[in-house]
Amino acid sequence: MKVRMINQDRPHFIKPINDDFGKEFLIPLKFMRHLEPTNDLTALIRSPTSKNYYVRIDGRKIENNWAQFAVDHDLHLHDILMFEYTDNMIFKLMVFDSDGLAKEFRQPDEDVPKEANKPKFKAIMTPSTLRDNRLLIPIAFARSTNLADKVDNTEVILMNEKGQHWTAHLKKKRSRPVVYIGIGWTRFMADNDLKKGNSFVMKLLDNGVRPTFLIQKEVLHA
Repeated sequence: MKVRMINQDRPHFIKPINDDFGKEFLIPLKFMRHLEPTNDLTALIRSPTSKNYYVRIDGRKIENNWAQFAVDHDLHLHDILMFEYTDNMIFKLMVFDSDGLAKEFRQPDEDVPKEANKPKFKAIMTPSTLRDNRLLIPIAFARSTNLADKVDNTEVILMNEKGQHWTAHLKKKRSRPVVYIGIGWTRFMADNDLKKGNSFVMKLLDNGVRPTFLIQKEVLHA
């Protein structure tokens, strides 16, 4: 097990774990000068557990599934989180216990890709996908990941392989078990030049308040 050290030359801030942890996670006001001066950003948190957390930053607020985050890091009252900003909306995280000692986490097999176990499905740009301006999510996938249980019109984040992101909405039909990405999908298709016959992988990186998908286009080889 390794303990990663904070680079003192990089900007960083701390977040103590108190009774209201997760209710409103705010970045310190003075720290905001290090970030892009726009709202609705997607950032990456690299955890000492070797997990990657894609989170949304809205103003000073970091939005994430903090309940699951607390479980993943065995957080307790008075533990301390330290966030180091490396650049390009990437943070490295260290976790300290109430005595100020860095927590150690078991590292997974380095031969296994970090995103290998993320749920995913393959999709193809069909005539109906283009005509209806929506992307159907396989119902088995939606149920197994609990996307089918999300509130209708839940916001989702669509991210391409360059790290650019778009906001869309998860929709459901009441008359039959259909879950799809609706509003926002048209813009994503246009901006990423998705055309009839293109195939791609939809990987669910985060399934918190705003689920995040990484869309990876498949390259056809002659």
